[in-house]
Amino acid sequence: MGGRKQKSGRRGANIPRRAVFLTIYTIAAVLFAAIGIYLKLKFIYIYLSVISLVWLISVFFRPIRNLIYRFRYLHSDLGRIDSMDGDEFEEYLAVSFTKIGYDVEMTGLSRDFGADLIIEKDGVTTAVQAKRYSEPVGIPAIQQVYAAKAYYDCDESMVVTNSYYTVPAMDLAEKTGTVLWDRDDICEVFLSQK
Repeated sequence: MGGRKQKSGRRGANIPRRAVFLTIYTIAAVLFAAIGIYLKLKFIYIYLSVISLVWLISVFFRPIRNLIYRFRYLHSDLGRIDSMDGDEFEEYLAVSFTKIGYDVEMTGLSRDFGADLIIEKDGVTTAVQAKRYSEPVGIPAIQQVYAAKAYYDCDESMVVTNSYYTVPAMDLAEKTGTVLWDRDDICEVFLSQK
């Protein structure tokens, strides 16, 4: 019922708009540079060339930057995971789930309706909430991801934390069928795969 977000992920969701803007910008830069050359206004040509070069580097080297982030996440240990902020932890989980064979979709920075990731493997979709906490995760995380399961039309719900869970949270997870992965599961599933 509630539609899924775009599969390209949080940072990639606006790439088509960025590509259109970059194309228009590049055409304008080339035209202004040509006018500058024709009118022998070298400063315009130099200025636009430098700006165009910066844009091209930022666009074409983004995949390289993403590879660096991926490498960094795949070689994280518990200490590094504990020092991540919430967004980094979500990205870490996205990279880690991908590594073990899941298709991963990030729901976005805001209005995620209780799920940070939607993962799919063997036709089973799971709404995942990431909780990078320094204390035990409580009942609200289970309530939120269970609601997200319905919103995103998923088959299962899951919470993953670098910490542990309170007893009431574990009880609610059992009643709702929500899968809980804690610090030990991260070590067993993700960190042992290096």
